Amino acid sequence: VLMVTAIGSSLFYTLKSLVERPGEIFSLLATTLPYSTHFYLSYFPFQWTVYAAEVTRYHVAVKYFALKALRGAERAIEACEPEDQAHYGIGARSARMSLLLVMAILFCSLSPLICVLGFICFFICRVAYTYLLVYSEIPKPDTGGAFWCAQLHHVQQGLFIYVLLMTGVLLDKADSMGPPLITLACGVQLLQRYMRYRRRFQWHGLPFEDLNHEPLVKVPISSKGTAYRQPELASEG
Repeated sequence: VLMVTAIGSSLFYTLKSLVERPGEIFSLLATTLPYSTHFYLSYFPFQWTVYAAEVTRYHVAVKYFALKALRGAERAIEACEPEDQAHYGIGARSARMSLLLVMAILFCSLSPLICVLGFICFFICRVAYTYLLVYSEIPKPDTGGAFWCAQLHHVQQGLFIYVLLMTGVLLDKADSMGPPLITLACGVQLLQRYMRYRRRFQWHGLPFEDLNHEPLVKVPISSKGTAYRQPELASEG
């Protein structure tokens, strides 16, 4: 969705041209993306209706009533939950949120109105997903922040596209090479921060150096082979 206007009708031809002449990426972005801002401005209001309709969970209702007539109410409920994770899962939703945020960032300088539309879209998502996750959908397993870190990576990668786009626009519109060179220099700083984020921050596991400073907790192990049972769950008699 984001780069479809820049790619054009042939992905192979566009990639071939960029491999042969890498410098054309600036002119490619500058001559295609700025003229498609109206498409992305209309894309955000369309997303409002999508997320508003998602609150109704119409897909689950249709599937439930269809299966209820064939398998009964209990089997229908089991088959409807959880939802299709390829579209309604946490990972799919996180990817769509990252796309919308990168889209707003990419065109914020070319069409500032997209910031307002993006804010409204994320506000609707905040209300819709709060209701769905807390009150409507069944609990999902916690992945420990994997999708959140993936979103941060995607947003940072989107900033590189923003730097290339603004560099190309300034190359096409500016009277001198000063503004595009300054914009391109921001990409160097962005690359440094991106690599720092990838290498320095460790969230998959606890570093061994930090583990040495943690106090050791001795857990008593029973040698009788008995297991603890909560008294309230034990049957009487």
